[in-house]
Amino acid sequence: MNVDEIRRELGLKGILPLKLGAVFVISGLMIVMIALIVELALTTTVGDYYSFSKATRDAAPVGSDLLRDLGVIGAVKTWVLPFKFLGLATFVAAFGLIFSVILRSVRLRGATMAAVLPAIKGRTGNTG
Repeated sequence: MNVDEIRRELGLKGILPLKLGAVFVISGLMIVMIALIVELALTTTVGDYYSFSKATRDAAPVGSDLLRDLGVIGAVKTWVLPFKFLGLATFVAAFGLIFSVILRSVRLRGATMAAVLPAIKGRTGNTG
């Protein structure tokens, strides 16, 4: 029994999940980094908004820069949190794919060793 027969018997297809896992890792990291950059860019707006007193923020007239800043803060918060969650979920899914490849590889190594071990023991003699 050779490695190709064992691979067919175990149903191992190849390393596509490993390649896909690498793509998911990079994608997840990029999504999280984009969210971080957006939040860092938002800090100037948040700093501008909270530099005024509470009374000034509450009494801001319609169309003022304070209300515009408040709208930007609320709008960005609305989509950045799910975007970060998507990035982390993609990252975790990548680890799942990569771990499945590792498990299949270990299973293949174990089956190969089980198939070859009797031949190895027979060649070295029954010493132990």
